[in-house]
Amino acid sequence: MPYSQFFSGGQAFHAVYGQLATPTGSRGCVNLSYRHAQKLWDVLRKGDRVYIWGKRPGS
Repeated sequence: MPYSQFFSGGQAFHAVYGQLATPTGSRGCVNLSYRHAQKLWDVLRKGDRVYIWGKRPGS
């Protein structure tokens, strides 16, 4: 999981290769394109608050 940044226990932001949303994709994590995960890696710091909303396409 390239550029993994964990929050709230086992969930993480991380890059995925290929399609972001797949039927068997990551559960509980926030899948990002490689480029977006790399950008987020550069700005987030330990202790930053994160807010997640929305849902996987098709769920």
